Amino acid sequence: MHKLAYYPFFISLLIFSLICSANANRKITVTKLPHIIVINSRSTDPTTNVFSLYRFRFSTNYVPHIRIEGYKNVNDTVSGFTFRAVLVALVEYNDTIAVKDSDSVFSYFGKGVLWDEIKFNDGNDGLKTLNTTLTANLGGANPFTTTISLYATETQKSINGATLLPSDVKYSLAFSNFPYKYQNSKIAIAHMVFSASGSKKSFNSDDAQITVSSNTTGVGRLQWAKTITADGKDVGISAETNVLWKAAPQFTNGDPTDDDAIASEEVETVVFKFDAVQPKSVVWDPR
Repeated sequence: MHKLAYYPFFISLLIFSLICSANANRKITVTKLPHIIVINSRSTDPTTNVFSLYRFRFSTNYVPHIRIEGYKNVNDTVSGFTFRAVLVALVEYNDTIAVKDSDSVFSYFGKGVLWDEIKFNDGNDGLKTLNTTLTANLGGANPFTTTISLYATETQKSINGATLLPSDVKYSLAFSNFPYKYQNSKIAIAHMVFSASGSKKSFNSDDAQITVSSNTTGVGRLQWAKTITADGKDVGISAETNVLWKAAPQFTNGDPTDDDAIASEEVETVVFKFDAVQPKSVVWDPR
């Protein structure tokens, strides 16, 4: 996981990437729309004029999500490899109330109006940084906030010990002032992974990653760090798949709210847990 700057009550989460070799001729372009950012990372072979393209579309319109697309040796109007990761909810639980039974949930669905406009910073060193913050008054002394930041680069970089390739997007998630309801409770971070029907998904908790592959267009991965710092203490983080909770959204043929929805997608939930009781400050260390 990647952290460029410290945010109070910070969780830094997930690496999304298409597996490929870095290319020195790669160029990144960014298109900014209301609540949508499109990052195109394209390289053209000067000899064959064949290109490869990685496209990352980040949106907060209905639910915060990143769609990853990969095109190799084809025209970019032809459908290529794709999958999507969605930040779904924060779920409070404890030793007696399981995630599936919790009534204390902050759902990110339908909260598009609470996100501010996505801010973009184009660094002179080829590093692109995006961030946006959700603010909600949930009845506490201070508002609940969530900040999402994205990082992309034109050349391979080592940032705080983390290697960032032109085929990667690093995604950090921060939240503060969660309104805890239960005694001695913890927080689970819920995501959903959408992939084209027929693609292959492999979940490996030991390697801390999910791999999504297509027979024709490529391989992608969702990867995370194995430790997290909660209130100054390093603890392990675990991931479980196909865990649901009360009022969890149900999808059978993909998500109709997706900006680039395809006809049929398979859905898998991923819930991240770490052993910290009602943390106030959480930092996911660089990956």
